[in-house]
Amino acid sequence: MALLLAAGVTLLLAFAWTLITYYSHGFELLSIGQRGTSMVASQSYFSFANLMAAHQAPKGPEWGGIFAMGVGAAVTMALSYLRVQFLGFPLHPVGYLAANSWGMHLQWASFLIAWLIKTLVTRYGDCRCTAAWCPCFWG
Repeated sequence: MALLLAAGVTLLLAFAWTLITYYSHGFELLSIGQRGTSMVASQSYFSFANLMAAHQAPKGPEWGGIFAMGVGAAVTMALSYLRVQFLGFPLHPVGYLAANSWGMHLQWASFLIAWLIKTLVTRYGDCRCTAAWCPCFWG
């Protein structure tokens, strides 16, 4: 409960700090507000530019994207069903969703190491060993 409370308070303070800083100094004057050098500013700018382009020249639904989202949802539901039906099914739906997300090329090693440690502990460790390592794999 203490961890949830700390996370909630931190989230609220981060939102407040971000807005206060942006409004008091100006977003584009901050180092994260430079479109050419900052990921935060470039993503914010291009998201807004795409929204404005769609507003000024509407195109209608993109059926290819809708179909791709439907296939992704179906694969995720199928993986969820298989995880429930077959004990030890190796593919997790969250892994499918995270595999193609931005940043996976930076974080793959930490996921691999965590998976390897978890596999070794659960496969070769006894109940005490697994219970001792369990908090390391929460979240």
